[in-house]
Amino acid sequence: MEKVTKSEAKSRRQVAEELLKKNSTEITTIPTEAETLKLIHELQVQQIELELQNEELMLAKVAEYESALKYIELYDSAPSGYFTISKDGKIEELNLTGSKMLGKTREELKNNMFGSFVSEDTKPVLAEFLSKVFNSKDKESCEVKLVTSGKQPMYVYLTGIVTKTGNHCLVTMVDVTDRKLAREELKIKMSELIKANQELTLTERALKENESRLVQLNIDKDRFISILGHDLRSPFSGLLGLSELLRGNIRKFDIDEIEVFANYINSSAQITYNLLENLLIWGRSQSGRIPFNPQRINFTEVCKDVIQLFNSSIIAKNITVNHSLTEDITVFADVEMFKTIMRNIVSNAIKFSNKNGVINIFTERTKSSLTISVMDNGVGIKPENLPKLFDISQIHTTVGTAEEEGTGLGLLICKEFVEKHGGKIAVESMVGEGSRFYFTLPYEPEQEKIQPAPPESTDNQIKNLKILIADDDKASRLILALTLKTYSTEIIYAKNGLEAVMEFQNNPDIDLILMDIKMPEIDGYEATRQIRVFNKDVIIIVQTAFSLTYEREKAFEAGCNDFISKPIDKAKLFELMKKYFAK
Repeated sequence: MEKVTKSEAKSRRQVAEELLKKNSTEITTIPTEAETLKLIHELQVQQIELELQNEELMLAKVAEYESALKYIELYDSAPSGYFTISKDGKIEELNLTGSKMLGKTREELKNNMFGSFVSEDTKPVLAEFLSKVFNSKDKESCEVKLVTSGKQPMYVYLTGIVTKTGNHCLVTMVDVTDRKLAREELKIKMSELIKANQELTLTERALKENESRLVQLNIDKDRFISILGHDLRSPFSGLLGLSELLRGNIRKFDIDEIEVFANYINSSAQITYNLLENLLIWGRSQSGRIPFNPQRINFTEVCKDVIQLFNSSIIAKNITVNHSLTEDITVFADVEMFKTIMRNIVSNAIKFSNKNGVINIFTERTKSSLTISVMDNGVGIKPENLPKLFDISQIHTTVGTAEEEGTGLGLLICKEFVEKHGGKIAVESMVGEGSRFYFTLPYEPEQEKIQPAPPESTDNQIKNLKILIADDDKASRLILALTLKTYSTEIIYAKNGLEAVMEFQNNPDIDLILMDIKMPEIDGYEATRQIRVFNKDVIIIVQTAFSLTYEREKAFEAGCNDFISKPIDKAKLFELMKKYFAK
């Protein structure tokens, strides 16, 4: 049915009244019966038409109402929230979904500030969004976090546009919490994936490094076996040959000839021992078994000890060793490592010095470093061999001026130990003029100088000691007995740890025990522990070929008083005896 406007209805009313007035003026005579019936018939038809029009109008109103209900239902049940928000940020209209999203009824939400449901950290985002909506005819959007009572935070996506009047904006709100959480979870998973990939890369790199390390270890093993098979075998051959010749002809030789043989044997034994010690130190350094315990040490004393160690070789070549060490110089270093560095460098200088040569040991100090140099005027080193000296892949060995053998490991050990201290080692050399090996260590002057020990009194005599020598090696027992003969009234022997304990039980007046570590039955540590059960006072000095820090610690834990390394230096042993027995 066509919808009639108010103006159209008014016009029809006027036309109807005019027609009625005209009809009224025209009826001047009484109508006939036929005319009356006709008029009644027309009126009845018009009434029926009016009733039909009225029915159509009612049906249209019902349809319009039903349509409005459907729109309201669709508006309320939409999956998104719809809001009409005023310019000052108040909620004026909203659908049922919007009220559910905010957790309150529509009546409670109307005239409330929309921003009161937004988290503090995203309120600036909402303010900027509303400002853009009211100042632009385009759609604007943003993402904010809602905080509603009794609920977990909800992330929503807002889309808004201003109305034609410009006083309100229409806002659509979509819940994107699941999407947001999924995105965050994806980020976490991506981060975990990146981390896992990095770990995999590191693992692959580590595997490659390990593979390279295994290859290098295999090369080192071959080098180690080669050294054992050749470099140690050769000096031992000389030792065995000389000792066999001496043993078979000792009654035919005079004292001067015997002295020559003894000097050769001693020199060969010293060289062999140095080779063996370098091999053991290098092997332990590769396996990480050498502890690093830096401390203040007296460089002057170390230097003197090293020179004394090579005294027989120095005398044999008539070498002059100059060391302008008029003051006590302290070094912050690991004692064992520092001694090893000095021993190898000085040994090299002696090895490549000619007879009547000169070796100079000197130091140069700055505010932050100490450089120690060992210079000789010997044969020198060819330029092409200099890069090989500190490279394990190109181990270079040269026979000394007196046919001294070497392993080529000494300088490698020096480099490793110097770098362990944060320093650097280098060499300068010219063929025929000599070489200078020097290394630099970080240096900090200490507050107090180490005071030199007071001179020993001539009254400090050691004598009349009852001594127990516990060692499974017969030659070692014999050497110690001859060394200690001057200071003892009686020397008792034990071939293993168990005998050592029994001998001490039978001789409780023993003053000194020299205890070897590696012995059958029970070792020196256990023997010391058992002796300490019934005697806390007897002096026990451990003697071992393994002069490492952890060996010392084990000795002290077992109850030993002190520690000395093999081969035993007479001067060091005497110093220890003075420490405990000098009067």
